[in-house]
Amino acid sequence: MRAKGQSWPELLWQKHDPERPVWRIEFQFRRAALRSMRDANRRPIQTPGEVLACRQALWNHGTRWLSLRDAAPDDTNVTRWAEAGEWTSIRTAEMGSPQSSLIRERIRHDDEQRLLQGLLGYASSLTAIGAAHDLDKAITQHVPEAGWYLAKHRKGWSTMVTEKRQRKLALPKTARLSATPRG
Repeated sequence: MRAKGQSWPELLWQKHDPERPVWRIEFQFRRAALRSMRDANRRPIQTPGEVLACRQALWNHGTRWLSLRDAAPDDTNVTRWAEAGEWTSIRTAEMGSPQSSLIRERIRHDDEQRLLQGLLGYASSLTAIGAAHDLDKAITQHVPEAGWYLAKHRKGWSTMVTEKRQRKLALPKTARLSATPRG
């Protein structure tokens, strides 16, 4: 989180002790797997809403399928090894609500900070290889080149921004169900 400049996950944690480690566990359930599963009424899980409604059952399934064990040197059969205490805590975690506008706002802020760092990095590189000595002159100097680039690719600035907004709002083709245990 520190390396990526993310602060929003802290909002998910209740009574988090910053001195203790945080474990992040994710399970990916592809379409074929979800089709083979049933909700409490024995109906196939098909929509994102149904996936969210079944998140605790999916978590339980994933944490039974995967485990962390304490090694027993005298036994080569891993399935007989005792479950690690950390895994018991993870396995028994209750999945809370995955949506909060406050968290969404923090993610947006973190994204803006990362993009700002990238913008300044690129702008300072353009300034370093050119004749300009400040940000305003560097941008002014390269605006005509940016216009030529957009014309060459037959895109205007607003078209480029619209396409990026649509990509940002569209769901990815391979959506992943991600869960973070509390506690």
